[in-house]
Amino acid sequence: MKKTLLAIGDKNFSLILKNHLKKFPHKFELTETEVFHFKYLEEIIHDTKPDLLILHEYHLLPEKDITARNEIWFRFVKRMRERYENKLRIIFLCERDNDDSFLSSIVSLNVLDIFNHNAIDTDTLLKQMWDEPKFKNVAHFLSKPVDLKQYSSDSEVNSEETAAVHEGDHKNAVVNETSEEAKSPVKVQKIINKTTIKRNFKINIQKNKEVIVGVPIQNQLVLVGSPYKRVGSTFLSHLLARELAKGGITVTYIEDPFSSSYTFDRFIGHQKTDMYRSRFFQFNRSGENQFYKYSSSWEYEGVQLICKNPAHEDYQENDLSYESFLKVLMGTKSAVTILDVGASWHLNVYKELYEMANHVIYVIDPDISAIQHLEESEDSSSRFFRNTLKNSENTLLIGNRFTDEMMRHSVINELYEQKMISCVPDIPSDDVFDAQINGIFVNDTRTHRQLIKKAMDPVIDRILPKELTKHVRSGKGLFHSIFNRSVSVEKEDKTQEESK
Repeated sequence: MKKTLLAIGDKNFSLILKNHLKKFPHKFELTETEVFHFKYLEEIIHDTKPDLLILHEYHLLPEKDITARNEIWFRFVKRMRERYENKLRIIFLCERDNDDSFLSSIVSLNVLDIFNHNAIDTDTLLKQMWDEPKFKNVAHFLSKPVDLKQYSSDSEVNSEETAAVHEGDHKNAVVNETSEEAKSPVKVQKIINKTTIKRNFKINIQKNKEVIVGVPIQNQLVLVGSPYKRVGSTFLSHLLARELAKGGITVTYIEDPFSSSYTFDRFIGHQKTDMYRSRFFQFNRSGENQFYKYSSSWEYEGVQLICKNPAHEDYQENDLSYESFLKVLMGTKSAVTILDVGASWHLNVYKELYEMANHVIYVIDPDISAIQHLEESEDSSSRFFRNTLKNSENTLLIGNRFTDEMMRHSVINELYEQKMISCVPDIPSDDVFDAQINGIFVNDTRTHRQLIKKAMDPVIDRILPKELTKHVRSGKGLFHSIFNRSVSVEKEDKTQEESK
């Protein structure tokens, strides 16, 4: 049996591989830990000591500068060879041409399992992993002599390599890690242009042979919050999460751990869970050594819920670091992750996560005094709201408790016509009360089902690729009846340059 560590960096792709490996428990033993970022790769290899390491070079290290990425991966493979010799077998997944010089360079470091195509035959992958490594599997990458002079020696590595790794993930993260071999500084060139790569995905479902694809669906991080309290961001987050789940989209809802606990009691968690603690409990200092005693999994009506257990969890800002949030986010296995920020935009962690989010949704209500304060006040929260709403294409606005007449009013129209993509009418308090008493989503009440769907459709249109929205609206779900069929996804990259 071969101990296998997955280091894919994409939750959906990793889940597909994991499911295939689990079919052969007598051949492959999966480690309990997965790697979702290059930063943690070497540490987890040291802790788990796997026989097989399956990694995807781009998802694990989304460095946009291909030269820098090549050098980082070359040095990593070289270090692994020096430390573990051939005890660690590296299965290298990528999307490169056969004549790519980088592939020939890692072959020279005895990486004999390289899969460089967008679609991977699972039968071939698993068979090759079970067999002994063979040079003939990679001989075609050596079409010309290997030039290793283009890669710096390990003696030239210092903390700048780690900084380069994280620059592609978020702008504001500062990482200070120094390699043991660091001796001389590396010159860092100032970046003038920021390149943004946007992907569109086309899903093809066919019978017969199953195919794994490099990027099944791009994961979406959606931040939902309000510029002031008691507006209904949690209510809207629950509606959106449930509407996505009803359409067959995997979705995770994450409650703001710094606010008062709400979701656990809202869905009667004490009856529907057993020994539950949120994922944040694992990364809080008081819980890291006892997390194994508890369950962190709670799926209700198709929505994976990550929320505090009010009887056992209470966090202050200093209890959970930005890194803790990243670990929770990377641990979700959903196509869409909804993070309910509430009115906590003033916290540094949410300002940093704002930079990472694919979409940000602000929720406002028809409180004219509050709206006037937002537009005129010079406090930091109001300025943040105005600036982000004005300058970010991915920052949107939803109205809660708005009537059609309110939406047509000149004040609302002039201020928010371009950004207000939808509104949820005022739902009678009796109906909301009944849903709370029964611990159900308001979406599932017969009276308001279609009303909520109509309000959520424009939001879903912004979050999901166009190819998927029709599946959500069909009510059958995206993955309805695709078992025993092959699934392939074609991606189209669109690169835009933005002056900085």
